[in-house]
Amino acid sequence: MFMTQSNTTETARASTVKTGLPLPSLQPLPVVGEANAFLGLVDERYLLSWARHQDEVREVQRLRHQVFAKEMGAQLSTLTPGLDEDEFDPYCEHLIVRAQSSGEVVGTYRLLTPAQAKRIGTWYTDTEFDLSACGIDRSRTLELGRSCIHADHRSGPVLMQLWTALVQFLAQQ
Repeated sequence: MFMTQSNTTETARASTVKTGLPLPSLQPLPVVGEANAFLGLVDERYLLSWARHQDEVREVQRLRHQVFAKEMGAQLSTLTPGLDEDEFDPYCEHLIVRAQSSGEVVGTYRLLTPAQAKRIGTWYTDTEFDLSACGIDRSRTLELGRSCIHADHRSGPVLMQLWTALVQFLAQQ
């Protein structure tokens, strides 16, 4: 299966995409495998889950802003100060790693499935690059992006669990 992963620095600098489509209602967000929203313990320090509600997506957007704008110095075009948000967020699945001790979101990945890309009318990558010559089967594409981990938690367990969850997601598709 072909996966497209947006470059983090490219993703961080992207401006809000103008698709002309109204944003869908965000409460609650569609969840990959509703029964599997909670994916379990990463290790004794971390919990892994899918975002289920808008407030969880806002936590993810806050972490992304912290990492991309404050830490990496990216100039973000966003409607809400302190958040990294764009028109794709409501259409994406958001994988979350939380610190078990505080409940704070410390890691995330954003996934755009073919069905959701069809709903919004494009892929995020298409707003940055022309991949038309690549011959990609978009019906079998999963776009990954906006991945980041809080600086205090950039350790093997967080990254490995994000990747493990992605592999499990692909195996279910």
